[in-house]
Amino acid sequence: MVKHIEFSGRPPECRLLAYKAVSLLAQRPTPSTLSEALDTVRQLIDACRLHSPTLHELAEAIAEALHDTDELEVEYTRLFVNAYPRLECPPYETVYAEHARRVMGRSGVEVAHIMDEAGLEVSEGFSEPPEHVAAETELMAYLIYLELTGDEKARGLAERLRRHLVRWIPEYARCLERAARHRLYRLYARFLQELAEAEARG
Repeated sequence: MVKHIEFSGRPPECRLLAYKAVSLLAQRPTPSTLSEALDTVRQLIDACRLHSPTLHELAEAIAEALHDTDELEVEYTRLFVNAYPRLECPPYETVYAEHARRVMGRSGVEVAHIMDEAGLEVSEGFSEPPEHVAAETELMAYLIYLELTGDEKARGLAERLRRHLVRWIPEYARCLERAARHRLYRLYARFLQELAEAEARG
């Protein structure tokens, strides 16, 4: 098996699936969300033939977590919502792109503009800003979907967002892998890193 994921020579839908998977896993871990994430990861392995060891281990970890989501919920809250005295790895672009311990700096505002140009807004049930890792990766999946339909505007927006993601996701993923105590989130961080590296290679 290869040590990293590679999209070249594979259907363009595979990038969409990869972003869908990382977005789902950055959301609150409900049985529904985890089941959808597991199905998506299995599609990446089977249909896209992305046979990285990380993906196989991630699928196993998600399947195990589905039997008891309580422990994962606690870890999610600690990593993504609140921790004492503060979050070790805040899931917001501004923190890493601008090395500022705040939300919605210039980088976050630029992402909000991309979302606005795509005709989207953060859903009412999602209380985080557009620069949250779950929001940015879900936006990227949507833009790739539009791009596959031949939408040239979406292609340009996706490229702008790609440049944002490859700039901050690697540092965030390394931080998250160090901070995570649950196997699923360590593997998630590794997959995020592999995705960012694949996108950086173009």
